[in-house]
Amino acid sequence: MSVEDCEVLIVGGGPTGLIAAHLLGRQGIRTHLVESRSSASIHPRATMVNVRTAEILRDLDLLGPAQDVGTSLEALSRVSFHTTLVGAELGEIDMVGDAEKLMRTVSASPVLPLICPQNELQTLALRELHNYPSVSVESGVEIADLLADSEGIGAVRADGSALRASYVILAEGIHGRLRQRVGITVEASAPLGTMLDIHFTADLGAVVGGNESALYWVVNDDVHGVLITVSPQRGTWLLELTGMDINPSAMPDQNECERLVRSAIGAADIDITIESVRTWAMGTTAVDRWSDVHQRVFVAGDAAHSFPPTGGFGMNTGIQDAHNLAWKLHGVLRGWSSPRLLSTYESERRPVADFNAGRSVHNAVAMDEFFTQARSLIGSGHEIGAAAALADGIERQRPHFDFYGQARGFVYSSDGNHPAPVVADVVDYHPRVTVGAVAPHVWLEADGRRTAVSDLTNGTFALLTSVEGAAEWQDSFGAWASVLGDIPLRVWPVSPVPRPDALHDFRDDALGVFGLSGGAAIVVRPDGHIGAILPGADPHGELARYLNSILGEKAVTS
Repeated sequence: MSVEDCEVLIVGGGPTGLIAAHLLGRQGIRTHLVESRSSASIHPRATMVNVRTAEILRDLDLLGPAQDVGTSLEALSRVSFHTTLVGAELGEIDMVGDAEKLMRTVSASPVLPLICPQNELQTLALRELHNYPSVSVESGVEIADLLADSEGIGAVRADGSALRASYVILAEGIHGRLRQRVGITVEASAPLGTMLDIHFTADLGAVVGGNESALYWVVNDDVHGVLITVSPQRGTWLLELTGMDINPSAMPDQNECERLVRSAIGAADIDITIESVRTWAMGTTAVDRWSDVHQRVFVAGDAAHSFPPTGGFGMNTGIQDAHNLAWKLHGVLRGWSSPRLLSTYESERRPVADFNAGRSVHNAVAMDEFFTQARSLIGSGHEIGAAAALADGIERQRPHFDFYGQARGFVYSSDGNHPAPVVADVVDYHPRVTVGAVAPHVWLEADGRRTAVSDLTNGTFALLTSVEGAAEWQDSFGAWASVLGDIPLRVWPVSPVPRPDALHDFRDDALGVFGLSGGAAIVVRPDGHIGAILPGADPHGELARYLNSILGEKAVTS
């Protein structure tokens, strides 16, 4: 039996596992990823990359490649409702809205959401892993068992060979079996229905030209579901049907799939090629705990939670799980934090996953109610008047699609207790300077180049303060660093005028947004969330208390 060692073993090469590998690899963590499949599925599955995930991809230099194979939502900023694609349009939801909302959206983040199918994102993320010498990948290999103890994890491949790791991330998906081996129990809700996905290629440019949408919801006597824009430049689409009388274990044949696609399009003379088909039960799953009792094995992505696709939060929530966990593993493995920090992974991420699950179920039920109403009107011969009758029902679906507040506005609470909702407003994003929130986006200049706040926290803590208060904070951190070692924190002075030793607040945004008057400071964590708001009355003591809160016995009291 051969035995190999790594610091972190990742089981599962989907988006969650691959992004975890990128996040760990850029910190030089010896990471080994094992994927049971030999190649990525050609089926698109998830397609939406929301704004928070797009920010993570930007930090990892993956956004450009994703945009190359994806489609910007700038070009597809609406969701439309139809009897067929060529038939009557029943209504629309414009996710951009008026000029004021557009400006708020553009100014809220350095990036915009995009459509990038999961299989394409997996392919490019796997390809770009070559940038990290500390990351290795095995494909077509199955991990058959895990043996956890307080010192680490033993993993056994199906061929009997063994791996040893300090920590394991199970990104094995909804059907993974390793969770149970380390005492993590999966809990599933009753299915909401059966879904049929038909992935096909067709040139629909003449059909949708001038009225492009990200999603085309279709309801008629034959089908009800959604035509999802996967890659219009390649003519790639996904027809997702709900409420079908389908045996999840049986696939409709090619002729039936083509018939259903034509029923949704409403045109018989378009060439269609069926690429792949899958059926699956729509519902939610969760786990009773997000790690084993030793806190050596952690679940992420669909291994921790799954929910209906209504809102597109499955892949995004998983990637954001990895973003939360990776910097904490880095801290423990490199010795600047105690293992206590790892307990905040579940207490921070579970409430977000639960919220996203609840909203996804709500969206699914609301859409089913809309379909019932629409079928009744259309089936009664009121198709001409259906648009007016359905206007209110369509607008009620807005939080299903226009969810910027849910995507960027979630707030962490490390004790798992939220005095306010995890997300205050699903639709509208309201930047908040509060501990646990994603740091509001502002542009600054460094050496004449524009930089975002998130650029300052790419794997490190950033302490932002005014020029006047910078010296005291720098002295305080220097004193603690001599005790704590290599904690990755940098003090960033912010100035309203250009200075060689400070970030230039050229738009007069940052100092006011973050309240950096006098000696006040704000600490932004490596994952871009606000870690602390420090008044600056006692920089040495305030910084010590914050470091103690995250570093455990590694820190010292003031």
